[in-house]
Amino acid sequence: MRSFRECIDEYRAHVVKGAIRVAFVGLMGNLMSVRSIES
Repeated sequence: MRSFRECIDEYRAHVVKGAIRVAFVGLMGNLMSVRSIES
């Protein structure tokens, strides 16, 4: 049985990775839309 702290650390790392991925995808989408508008 794993400790409660290990579960929280694993969950936090998972959430951080997901947030970074969402922010990165959103940023790339904004750059693509801006680039298409400029052309």
